[in-house]
Amino acid sequence: MATVLPLPPRQRAEAAGRDMTRTVLDVLNAIRDVGGIEAFDTTAKHLLISISATVSHLESPERLYHLLDLIETMNTPELVRQHRDEFKNQ
Repeated sequence: MATVLPLPPRQRAEAAGRDMTRTVLDVLNAIRDVGGIEAFDTTAKHLLISISATVSHLESPERLYHLLDLIETMNTPELVRQHRDEFKNQ
């Protein structure tokens, strides 16, 4: 019988992060489909607040500012399309 080698912790964490991202996006899309854009906006706002608080608490306020700058930078239409395509190909 073949032995299955465990993944190193970093690879497991990266895989879990990708899975979590897909799940969150699927849930947000389902919320929009069922509850409409207001439900989507409310849920997305709560998610962003939760992530922001976690990053600030576990890392630092400076890391949170870096994250918010990244979100602002990523919000350009060209970059949104580019990263949406990258995510679909993962």
